[in-house]
Order: sequence, then C-alpha cells, then structure tokens
Amino acid sequence: MSADGSNQRQLTYLGGIAVFPAWSPSGLYIAFSDDANGDGWLDLAVMRADAQGLEHPLGPAPVQTDHRAPAWAPSDDRLAVNTVQWIQYGGNWYWTAATIIGVNLSGHLVYPLSTGDTDWWPS
Repeated sequence: MSADGSNQRQLTYLGGIAVFPAWSPSGLYIAFSDDANGDGWLDLAVMRADAQGLEHPLGPAPVQTDHRAPAWAPSDDRLAVNTVQWIQYGGNWYWTAATIIGVNLSGHLVYPLSTGDTDWWPS
C-alpha cells in the first residue's frame, strides 16, 4: 500500500496462514512464515514485493517444527529465522526447543546463530 494507506493490494493467496512479515533492507523482498502446504507447520517464505517469485528456501518445515519470525540481515541475501520444535502432551502443544538459524539465500546455506534451546525472535 501507499504510505497514506491507499492502493492496498493482497500479496498472498495461500488459503492458509501467512504471518510475521519482514521487509528486506532494499524493500524489494518480503520474508514471512506461512503454511502454504497445509501440513500445520510454519515454513519460511520469501517473495518479491510485487508478489512474484514465492519461494520456500528451507523447504517444508520438519514435522512438529515451525520456522517463525524471519529477520533480515543488512543485505537482501541473508536472514535469521526462529526454529521452534513442538510436542503434544495431554491434548496440548508445548514447545521443547527454540533456536535461531541463519539462512544465506544466495548460497542456500543454513547455519546456527544461537547455541541455546530457548532463543526466540531473531530481530
């Protein structure tokens, strides 16, 4: 949308959830978490700001794992994302580990950014 709120345009048509949007430093890309494949777990998604070129650079998240809340590095080719593992117990879901990983989009590299298992919100 324009700065004044006019010219709004929907960017995702996934039929599912799309949350935690983050604009790249150049404004050319948006990273977010979605469940486009409908498996119930959040995947890392990146697309151009014109709604073209939707990609899931990490592929589908493993079962009982969310890739949440992406945050861009100072360049458009790297970002950090929170990885949360879940377990169901007594009918409720509980997180068991939360880490932050780095993703190099140009080289398709993934690497740890945190060493603990209680790390949230990479921004």
